[in-house]
Amino acid sequence: MKKNAKQKILEAAMKVFGEQGFRAATVREICKKAGVNIALVNYHSRVKSFFILSFSTLSLQISTAVIRWKNL
Repeated sequence: MKKNAKQKILEAAMKVFGEQGFRAATVREICKKAGVNIALVNYHSRVKSFFILSFSTLSLQISTAVIRWKNL
């Protein structure tokens, strides 16, 4: 399955945040690691907050799936 740009960016953001921490991570570094043009990302400070919100949502979905699976 081919990953879309959003998936690539989110995966790269998780790696960069893990390597550098949230404060030190830059959108430029995330886009470089994802192999996407920085123009694809809205380049201002709220972008990193979007990543954190996306990770939180994904974590909640995974946790919910695990709980449901364990209750089968």
